[in-house]
Amino acid sequence: PLSGPWIVHLISHLREWADDSASVREWLMCKFENGSDDLDRIVSYEHQLQAAYQVTAGNLITSLRNNERGDWNGLFERISLLDRTLRQESTGVYLLLDSDSRNEILDRIEVLARRMRMPENLIASHSVALAQEELERVSGDREKMPAEMGDLPRPTFVAYYLFEPAGIRKLMHSLRQCGHPRHFPGAGIVQRATGTYFALLIALFAPALIAAAAWIGSGRGLTPQGWVAVLLALTLPVSEWVIAWHHLGIERFYRPRPLLRYDFSNGVPLEAATMVVIPAIWSTPEELGELADRLEIHYLANRDPNIHYAILGDFTDAREEKLPEDETLIAWAKERIETLNRTYFSPGGTTFHFFQRRRQWNPHEGVFMGWERKRGKLVEFIELLKGSTATSYDFMTGDTTVLPHIRYIITLDADTQLPMGSAQRMIGTLHLPYNRPRLNHSRTRVVEGYGVLQPRIGISHESAMRSRLSYYGSEPGLDPYAFAASDPYQDALDQGIFTGKGIFDVDVFAEILCERIPENTVLSHDLLEGGFLRAALLADIELIDDYPSAFITYQRRLHRWVRGDWQLVCWLFPRVCDRRGTIRPVDLSVITRWQMIDNLRRSLLPIAYFALLALGLTVLPGSPGSWFAVVFATLFIPVIRQIFVMQRTGWHSRRVLSTAVHVLMTIWTLPFQSAVLLDAIGRTLYRLYISKRRLLEWTSSSHIERSNRGNHHAALLGARGGYALIILFALAAVMQGQPAATWMGLMLSLFWALAPLAVRWLDKPPARDGQPLAPAEEGELRALAKQIWAFYEDFAGPQDHWLPPDNVQIDPPNGVAHRTSPTNIGFLLTSTLAARDFGFIGTAELVERLERTVSTVERLDKWNGHLYNWYDTISLATLPPAYVSTVDSGNFVASLMTVKQGLVHWLMSDFTVSKQSSRTAFERNEGLYVEFAVELETSSPGEAAVKEMEERNGDQRERI
Repeated sequence: PLSGPWIVHLISHLREWADDSASVREWLMCKFENGSDDLDRIVSYEHQLQAAYQVTAGNLITSLRNNERGDWNGLFERISLLDRTLRQESTGVYLLLDSDSRNEILDRIEVLARRMRMPENLIASHSVALAQEELERVSGDREKMPAEMGDLPRPTFVAYYLFEPAGIRKLMHSLRQCGHPRHFPGAGIVQRATGTYFALLIALFAPALIAAAAWIGSGRGLTPQGWVAVLLALTLPVSEWVIAWHHLGIERFYRPRPLLRYDFSNGVPLEAATMVVIPAIWSTPEELGELADRLEIHYLANRDPNIHYAILGDFTDAREEKLPEDETLIAWAKERIETLNRTYFSPGGTTFHFFQRRRQWNPHEGVFMGWERKRGKLVEFIELLKGSTATSYDFMTGDTTVLPHIRYIITLDADTQLPMGSAQRMIGTLHLPYNRPRLNHSRTRVVEGYGVLQPRIGISHESAMRSRLSYYGSEPGLDPYAFAASDPYQDALDQGIFTGKGIFDVDVFAEILCERIPENTVLSHDLLEGGFLRAALLADIELIDDYPSAFITYQRRLHRWVRGDWQLVCWLFPRVCDRRGTIRPVDLSVITRWQMIDNLRRSLLPIAYFALLALGLTVLPGSPGSWFAVVFATLFIPVIRQIFVMQRTGWHSRRVLSTAVHVLMTIWTLPFQSAVLLDAIGRTLYRLYISKRRLLEWTSSSHIERSNRGNHHAALLGARGGYALIILFALAAVMQGQPAATWMGLMLSLFWALAPLAVRWLDKPPARDGQPLAPAEEGELRALAKQIWAFYEDFAGPQDHWLPPDNVQIDPPNGVAHRTSPTNIGFLLTSTLAARDFGFIGTAELVERLERTVSTVERLDKWNGHLYNWYDTISLATLPPAYVSTVDSGNFVASLMTVKQGLVHWLMSDFTVSKQSSRTAFERNEGLYVEFAVELETSSPGEAAVKEMEERNGDQRERI
């Protein structure tokens, strides 16, 4: 049988050949035993049916789109019994959490219910009841009732009974009254996390050390002294193996848990007012300009009336307190900050601030400098916030009335990027009452909650592309999915490591740290601050930092870090004096002390590896090959570990390559790294215990990077010491006596001697794929480009107001779809520029076409300056539903930026030859403007078009 669509399709084609179709139409009428009117009714009915189908399909697709855009969290919360139960908790915190935090609580209840074999709502209701009982107990004595919710004990919050080991035990005890919950073994382990961590570490280390020593010395008849030498020599390599596998086990056993946070996406409250600061040393207007630009970007990515931004400045060290150029620099800085405040005016007070300290004489350093470097800037700024007038901040610009309201500080380096919305999320995490810091009885250290939060650090694309070292040695970019990353200290011990970029509580910092650390002794203060304030890792928030572009920059930064770590040795002792010289107990946790020791251990590893290779050739018991195997196997631990991790998470070749490059460079530069580390350690111990001078010698990473750009002379730091170690190693190999070992030692010495060549290669930018196209390939691509341009040339015309249609359908012949989007408009603009690049059009036509399109865009309806996602190209009306797409808006802005640079290029290129000088490329913040005044030669192509434009614009200005 013939279907309706088949008949309609056939009849439509018969009408195209009307003279030859009579016999076919008669056959159709005989087929259906009807007249020609019946065929018309069949066609009409089929068209009505297709229209109905189209409407139905459109409604179905619209419903799917509405479901996709719908608030599923809100729908779930309205029908979820579990969510309804948690909303009854007395503090009201659950209602104010962001969606991720609420999901974390619900997921935790699901895990507990599965492990205890109890109903989920029963666990939630008992948690709410226990928190209510604790709150009633605390509020029973109203005189002792905390002034703020953040001062409430943690057991007054539901999260305590879901995440904390002690709270889980209380929850299980409560559940036994109405059931038989299954024993939860993980609670006991987590409650004794510190003891369990070190017990497992010792349990792994002892047998591993014995096994390695037995492998080295078995069958060689070693004396007791020989066994002791072997055990001591293997201590550091075995510790690296044990710690690596111990931490790998933690990653497998513990799931990374993001911290709970308030939802501050709609604004930060006044009681959580925050200052984002960049402590920096600067000496030129260019450096201050870069800092101000960075501050502006931070603001644009995290706009909020209660988030303020400041530069905490120090001048460079000098032999005098004031230099002649200081006043000029201060005036320039003031003008720059005031310009920012005028540009981004805020009725509630100025958003941008600048605080500059005066130099002070430091007899230990022998120069005038900012007191205590970066730590001093933060300490004095906090004292300034608390009302002190005795700081060295002599110059301040900005509204100082906001300072008493500042509760949190986000401190960043000069090269750190603060991604969009990350400041609000950091503030929401620290301001949550459950996370707020609670001090011990002596009020010397945070023991519950957190006083400082450290986001994880990523690598910027810009720095990663500066050299092969940064490209292969890092994985750049912001993680678009922002999942929680694993950290063994945070996951297992509930305490992370502060690395100097994060958010901290002003009041707690002022009470614990402003007077605690003695002057002129501490260089790397981040670890100490994290220990006293109890740091936590924000595993699901990422800041972006620069990676060293040259190996010598990496070495200088490492030298500074190692000096800072070894200057903390005195904090491993029971007592250390404070800022006023008073001897006080060192109230640091076992975790913090272990982190200090681990930093010292890791700084000794390269030295130990080189020493084992050299001594294994000469004096150590066992064969040289065995010692070589131990060292190189230990060096390859990161690669082995990466492969094990990827068996669970999936293969990622870039990460393996990055790790392998790190390992290869560690091996290749081992003598030079050993020399650098020996210098750093020896220099620190000498200054710490003998000279007592230059303990604050410090250069920022950004200054090191700038000083090394364009430096093509020094490839390696510690070259003299490194080559001296290589010569000693070669002599030891020659004197060894075994031919195989001698050749192995000499080949390794030659390999090390060639390290500068490898470093030179790594310091160069990564190679680009610049293979030229064959003539045939170039011709094919030009033909394709001409076809693409023909689409816009034919269809983006006056009928569509010089806007591109979304598509043109040839078969079936639906014709032009007279609708467009910001992405389509952006493609038109960039294609027009590309047409000029290919020579399909001239510059005058390029400008004219862009002017027509942009003039139309200016007439379109917008939302707060943003284009809607769909427009009718004929009526220019917004197509329903009216909405703004961030993706399309981003595509459109990217196209404008591209066209802007192309216009500057072509206007400068084509209008250089003129009777009078041309003016090009003046840029403004409001949009894209190109200003030019030209008088073309009579023979210049496109003269008529340009003169026509000049006649339309008497002041010779074109807005493009």
